[in-house]
Amino acid sequence: MKKILIIILFFPSLILSQINRNNRPQKNDLPFLFDKIFFSELYTSGQDSNQSYFIYKVPLNRLLFEKKENIYKAEFSVSLELLDENKNIVQREFDQKSTEVYSYEKTKSPNDYVEGILPISFNKKIKNIIPTFTDLNTEREFKGKQILINATGNGIFSTPIIVKYKLTECNNSDGYELANFGGDIPFSENKFDILLPVNDNNIDEIFVKIISNSDTLFSSKVDNSFDNNIDLKYCQDKILIFKNDNNVKNKIFILENFDNNLPEGSIKIVISKTSDFSNSVSFNKRIIWFDKPFSLRNPELAIKYLNFIEEESVIDSMLDKDSYQYSKLLLNYWKKFDPTPNTEYNPIMNEYYDRIDYSAIHFMPISRTSGTKTDRGKIYIKYGKPSEIKRTSNTYGQVTEIWIYNSTNKEFVFIDKYGIGNFSLITG
Repeated sequence: MKKILIIILFFPSLILSQINRNNRPQKNDLPFLFDKIFFSELYTSGQDSNQSYFIYKVPLNRLLFEKKENIYKAEFSVSLELLDENKNIVQREFDQKSTEVYSYEKTKSPNDYVEGILPISFNKKIKNIIPTFTDLNTEREFKGKQILINATGNGIFSTPIIVKYKLTECNNSDGYELANFGGDIPFSENKFDILLPVNDNNIDEIFVKIISNSDTLFSSKVDNSFDNNIDLKYCQDKILIFKNDNNVKNKIFILENFDNNLPEGSIKIVISKTSDFSNSVSFNKRIIWFDKPFSLRNPELAIKYLNFIEEESVIDSMLDKDSYQYSKLLLNYWKKFDPTPNTEYNPIMNEYYDRIDYSAIHFMPISRTSGTKTDRGKIYIKYGKPSEIKRTSNTYGQVTEIWIYNSTNKEFVFIDKYGIGNFSLITG
């Protein structure tokens, strides 16, 4: 019976889209790694080693918005200090941006961003760059990660560029949209490509390996490429890479949709001109689940949260194992319900724990106990967001909610008997 329940639980929301993904609790207190104030990275031009692009991205929930009439506005600046080997400031660069949104909920979004780009020309004296982010409404400053300027690789291969899968149209031109997470790769159902710049347009193929935890997860020849330099431009609130055929010195190889089988954690991208990987160069990257549900971040608690859909004996059996096995046990449990078994990211597992996060906050009564323990929370975890909610009051002034699920022809009636926000299920 439990297995049948699981199918009812998930597929109305994933296939029939009962869940409104914009109606989520805001995750404002994430660990620094997952909820950074400021993402930044430096890309060097293939045409001119002294021409670089400093790109950045700021989540909206890290900005202070001021409301004027029906508009919420935030302003911030990004400044760069370019230092020589003696730590003397020899150059400064500056950018200032403002952004406007039209709802309070949007100001709290960790999944919407403001992006920017700063072209920089500098000489060989520059050894590092210190970025500073300043919220102009609060004058709060944040020092970003220091960027060291050094020779990368073997002079042939430049830093891999993470871009979103498929080209993006902007102003009648197609470009590659930068992922722009400080060089990290988001672990998500969205797919990404890697652009691999090579400073020699006579090379027709390269060889690439991707290593995770000493395991080679990908190893192949890559010959999909184009002969162009690349320009980074800010276009319609996104940073895009466009082809530039002026004085072409580079060849850009494209590794498409590479991240299907990559788990969370550190990876190493190894590139070589030869299949034996002699004279190869390595680049370290990270796969990070930036919007990972809170309830999934502790494997032991995540297993305990299976109590809404699973037998106690199954949960106890998992918890009886050594704690270092919890993560793998949890992944194996959810794998049998994964609609995309050939990828590492499991949307069913993400959906379940997203519902737990939402219920914990959204259905929390005045007593401040977790909303997952309430009747509304339990129903939400099992069935997702209702197609319709009718809210009325009875003759005693008690608030009543009727949750209607059109796709499964189900209806649940809740009543707040004592006026403290703790709705009890009375029918359904």
